[in-house]
Amino acid sequence: MVTFVEDIEDFDIASARELRYSENANVNIASILPDGNMRVRTYERGVEDETLACGTGMAACFYRALQEGKVKENIEVYPTSGETLYLGINERTITFKGEVRKTFTAFI
Repeated sequence: MVTFVEDIEDFDIASARELRYSENANVNIASILPDGNMRVRTYERGVEDETLACGTGMAACFYRALQEGKVKENIEVYPTSGETLYLGINERTITFKGEVRKTFTAFI
């Protein structure tokens, strides 16, 4: 689910939780910034809370905004984590780029 709001701080976690369960879907709230980029917040299935970032949610927000003429074909997207992610479209493919960091090493 995707909705656009003027102020991304209007994210209502209780309403997002209700929508997540009634529609069995992630709930994404996006705000188009004055520079044409976008902020996204997501209440995600499996996490069952707001998540720091959701790739499919950001892609859904980007695609809907693009279809509605609200953004250009290549933009920066800022999830709750504060990272900068880059979404674009190439013919019929959505591209997604971001910083890669090693966060842990595991041994079995």
